Amino acid sequence: MMKTLRQFAMWALIAAPQAAVASPPAQVAPPATAVDGRFEAMLQSLDVVPPSRAAFLVAFPDAPDRLVRVARDVTRDAWTRLRALSMLSFFPTPATADALTRLTQDGAPAIRGEAVLTLGRVFGGVVGAAADPVLAAVSRGLRDAVPEVREKAIRALRWCHDDRAVGLLAEARRDGGMRPLVDATSARRARLLGR
Repeated sequence: MMKTLRQFAMWALIAAPQAAVASPPAQVAPPATAVDGRFEAMLQSLDVVPPSRAAFLVAFPDAPDRLVRVARDVTRDAWTRLRALSMLSFFPTPATADALTRLTQDGAPAIRGEAVLTLGRVFGGVVGAAADPVLAAVSRGLRDAVPEVREKAIRALRWCHDDRAVGLLAEARRDGGMRPLVDATSARRARLLGR
């Protein structure tokens, strides 16, 4: 609880227009406006998490667009891109799903893995034709050359409600090193879906 209070207090300082903002890291261009500075400070602060989507949008009405721009920006450091990508989960919209789907094909394995995991976690609850883009992205992740991306894709299947996820888990189980993770994910998925 103490950590949550501290995070909320830090959020209040950063989100408030009158808040003093520390300078962003040297590799980041100076912000053009005070809002840009507050947004950069929020992204760079480890302990700052918006308390809700509503609070996020009050502080930064264009937050989803800003987060997508940062997540896609290959000139940014990986940590900042990953943080922006993860924060997109506050905005479960078609535009976010599209951005995450595109990021599953990013050149950086860490970005691909986190994008597929976030896509599954946020949008995995759909079934039928609506699940096609999510399952296609997860399937690509399962075939990725980088083991960490494959692991994230397996974990993403935990939240995929469409029955085709069972077939993808069976496919992933063929990778012998991934069997324990596949089995654990299958069990968690079954509990989540009440099966």
